[in-house]
Amino acid sequence: MKLKDKHFLFPIFLTLLLLLAACGTQPIETAPVAAQSSETDANLLTYTNEEYGFSLHYPASWTVTDVSDENFVGPGSRSVQFSQGTVMLIIGYRHAGDETMIFGTGAPASELEVQGMLSVNGQDVERVILVSDGKAKSVFYGEPGTVLAADGLEFAASLADFAQVDYDAVELTQQTQDEADLIVGSLTRAGQ
Repeated sequence: MKLKDKHFLFPIFLTLLLLLAACGTQPIETAPVAAQSSETDANLLTYTNEEYGFSLHYPASWTVTDVSDENFVGPGSRSVQFSQGTVMLIIGYRHAGDETMIFGTGAPASELEVQGMLSVNGQDVERVILVSDGKAKSVFYGEPGTVLAADGLEFAASLADFAQVDYDAVELTQQTQDEADLIVGSLTRAGQ
């Protein structure tokens, strides 16, 4: 299944995001994140957000930062960002019903392709890949702008390479996509 031109604002957002990243604009770090080893897999670390009550597992080769995106997404916006080199997995979050923006609204003109499903907190979510010239440029969990509900919280997740000035050179490897899938798929609400 292919989706084309469904989200006309999406190209604008990703272009702006790539330009801001190239200019060195950084979100404001709001709290240091203490990583701890996961009991389920010795090769994974666990990010826990006690304020919002959720956790995620991630490979030790990724770094994690909890940020406030006041200057980019909008007032009150919060996300946890997993990075590996220039690649970043951004997971925005908010309380259910809150109107705070947790995702962007644009991307460069490319083709969106659904490439499989991922189980996230018990719900099946489409993996939507932004493809240009046969290269995976970004991965979205659900169609761009989709909000995933999880027991009183809402999430939006996307993966992209933000440091490439030459957009034609951007290509997310399958290993990077698999590791991002592992992170997003590990979402667990407190007490589960």
